[in-house]
Amino acid sequence: MLVDTTLEVYDNMKKRAPKDYEVSVTFGEYASPDFGTVVEVVGKAKSYGIMSLEQCIEELCGDTWTEEEKALEVKRIRQGDYVLNEPAASIDGLKGDDKGKKVVEDEE
Repeated sequence: MLVDTTLEVYDNMKKRAPKDYEVSVTFGEYASPDFGTVVEVVGKAKSYGIMSLEQCIEELCGDTWTEEEKALEVKRIRQGDYVLNEPAASIDGLKGDDKGKKVVEDEE
């Protein structure tokens, strides 16, 4: 709005009929927060359950990845999440012995 008005005033000063200006300014990555900050914010949103995995990938990769690359990344993460969601032996009170067998830890 300010730039439009300034250009119209300039037209008037030059004794020209003011034109209808439509000014658009875009800022590339330089005006964006750094990747680490984006990861932190998006990660918090995902962990709070307010952002889907697909939207997280969209926010992180934006226009730099194709839709196919984004879909593949979502698939990879979901496969990794499946493994990560399995209970860990140490949480269940189990540990491996020297022969690779699982034994119950002593409770203190």
